[in-house]
Amino acid sequence: MQKVLIVASLCLVVALALPYDLVEDEQGQHYYLVPVSRVRRETKWDIENPGKLKIQHSGTIFNNGDHKLKGEAYGSKSLVDRRDPAVFGGKLDYNHNSGSGLSVSAQHKEHRGTRVGVEGKYNLYRNGPFHADVSGKYDRTYGGASSNPSFSTHLTGTVDF
Repeated sequence: MQKVLIVASLCLVVALALPYDLVEDEQGQHYYLVPVSRVRRETKWDIENPGKLKIQHSGTIFNNGDHKLKGEAYGSKSLVDRRDPAVFGGKLDYNHNSGSGLSVSAQHKEHRGTRVGVEGKYNLYRNGPFHADVSGKYDRTYGGASSNPSFSTHLTGTVDF
């Protein structure tokens, strides 16, 4: 239930963050003008030896220069070995032009559980070639082979030559 709430909240935040222009016509009816742009989407599929089918669909959901949201969904299943579990998953990546970003992912393996992960990076300081970032990561597997949560944080400094 938490996963559904997180995904629904993320979709609501993205929808509310979009800029809308209100226009009125001669009859007094109001319309929202929503900018439409072509975004890049890509679907790949492959059959690997010995008969493992892989399908992946990815694309840019939103991009206005400062903010970029990309999504990906994938799945794989062996067409030969019935013991090989089916794998399904997805990922959302948000990036800001400041270098900060957030990534949310989930992957389900049949009879082995669902792995959920969140990664984030925040740019603390940027001045010319100097960068200072703080980042963190959390993941956990639910169901099947459940695991304890795994998390880490990092403070990184970079100098570009």
